[in-house]
Amino acid sequence: MPLLNYVFFDDQSSVLHERYARLNPESSALFDVNSLYRSETLTIYRNMLNIIGKRMRQFPDAVITLTGCTSGIGAEDGNTALSAARAEIVRRYLLDVWSIGSNRIIMKARNLSEQASLPKTEADKIEENRRVEITSSVREVLDPILLSDTMRVTNPPTIRFLPSVKTEKPITDWSLTAFSEGKDVKQFSSEDSANADSKIVAGANPESKLPTRIDWSPPKQGENSLRLENNIPLEFTLTARDADGKNGFAHGFIPVEHVILPDKKIEQFSLVLFGFNKSEISEQNQRIISFINSVIRPNSKVTIGGYTDRTGDNAYNRTLSRQRAAELARLIDQPLSKAQGFGEDTLLYDNTTPEGRFYCRTVNVSVETAN
Repeated sequence: MPLLNYVFFDDQSSVLHERYARLNPESSALFDVNSLYRSETLTIYRNMLNIIGKRMRQFPDAVITLTGCTSGIGAEDGNTALSAARAEIVRRYLLDVWSIGSNRIIMKARNLSEQASLPKTEADKIEENRRVEITSSVREVLDPILLSDTMRVTNPPTIRFLPSVKTEKPITDWSLTAFSEGKDVKQFSSEDSANADSKIVAGANPESKLPTRIDWSPPKQGENSLRLENNIPLEFTLTARDADGKNGFAHGFIPVEHVILPDKKIEQFSLVLFGFNKSEISEQNQRIISFINSVIRPNSKVTIGGYTDRTGDNAYNRTLSRQRAAELARLIDQPLSKAQGFGEDTLLYDNTTPEGRFYCRTVNVSVETAN
């Protein structure tokens, strides 16, 4: 996955947000990027300062530039002192925790970023523009994160629930929750009309809200992908209430078995940092594209999916995501038929944070090759 090189701040604040992973000087010596291999994308991103600190130790000639920025709106407009304070808090972390020499960190402060999210007056864009941007004289410091793991894919790709309740009165409310190891992984209810990854089929009785079928196709990527441990079943509970106010409850299991397929290699890649409303592939993604081209074989099955964040018109976002996928298909010499655009119908990550929205502006590529 690409490493998003922005640190975001709250309004008029230069305090490093608590969601960023922080170490002390002692624990930094034990930090290993490979230890993050089973972590979600946003968890890896929130270790970004530790990843950069580790790499600066590995590349002692590297010099980074920290550019503090404001949103350019309201009390922040023109407040370059705040920009400098934001850059300073990032510098201080690298100095104190990672013992990076001060001569290896260049400081800059400006108002709005040269690569600002626009229009700058929108709430999401204001949040995205309150940041420190990190650039490096040595490419490897900000290189994508390459992690290896056993691929876990649900088979069949769709899980079907067939809820059934014996009652004399119509069902007025219901909910179905799937969970594993005590943690909820998906919830459906009578309040849901539709989900991007599921289809709820209405029941035959028009007076009852209980559906006859729920088809769930968990995403293969993103924070909503289904990750299950071997031999630990997927559990589910169904609760329902009828017109008389009587409640019912049912509990069941779906067995889980991991099967290793030694004759198949699946490699997945993400390209991120598309400019807002842009479909051009940035220069920093060119190395990922070259690597993708190097692993594609004549017998490889390639799928390309474009995504956007929640910002803007949904129909336009679908078009934009298709354009992003099509541009990548062209660069890796694949037919346009393999490029799909999902727009904001499928949000890969939490869009309530600026990093979640940035990582949604992406194209994901899967290369499946039989040995």
